[in-house]
Amino acid sequence: MNANVYTYTLGKMTKMILAPVGPLQYFLNSPGLPHIYSLEQAYRLLEQDNKHQVTQLFEDYHTYLKKGLLWADRGWKNVCHYYSINEKQGSVRWPDAAAECQYYFNKAMSLFTKETVKGMFYLGAALHLVQDMCVPHHSNGVVFDGHLEFEKWAANNWYRFPSQFGLYPRFNHPVQWIDHNAKLSASLYPLVSLENGCTNETYTKAAETLIPLSIATTAGFLDFTYQKLAETFPHHSSIGIIPKSV
Repeated sequence: MNANVYTYTLGKMTKMILAPVGPLQYFLNSPGLPHIYSLEQAYRLLEQDNKHQVTQLFEDYHTYLKKGLLWADRGWKNVCHYYSINEKQGSVRWPDAAAECQYYFNKAMSLFTKETVKGMFYLGAALHLVQDMCVPHHSNGVVFDGHLEFEKWAANNWYRFPSQFGLYPRFNHPVQWIDHNAKLSASLYPLVSLENGCTNETYTKAAETLIPLSIATTAGFLDFTYQKLAETFPHHSSIGIIPKSV
């Protein structure tokens, strides 16, 4: 069996096995507010950066993007929301954030011209993974050690750390966004680790980078998706997927 297919199958089986103990998950997860905050502030950055058509498209489907953002953490789907580096080409590994993001993005792209609402829902799920990589626990593959505590602190202090502009690197694949954010956030892990004695001061130092990164790359990922839609469906502006002026 192809390694990528095996990896995806392993992820599906794991989520099914864990489903009966789903209520326990709510004691391990923080609320999804930071994901929503990032999305809402990303619209402001896109407008500020003169990407008005991008803002218009995704704000029109905000409800469904938001549902996808929140759904991505339910039913133990988040067991695959951690970053790992595949050092050996073709080797089988635990399904990680990169594989999940690519899967949801591909599903979104396949649905946009048929069921746009569902496409936006799965795009929200893909975006969730990009945002998760701005948390050092996710980028280092650590489930506990202050993970929940830092995410709750970030939700309560979110608006202290605005982003000044969006990030728009010339990426070709969703996985590049996962790699980008994971590599930037991973080194900040000691600042948010209970074992390393994290404090309000170290949280603040980490958040000065991590929260603006989440907002800026949310804007960037939406712009990236917009460009992919324009390239993939150049003749579908009439059905409302892409504004006619693209």
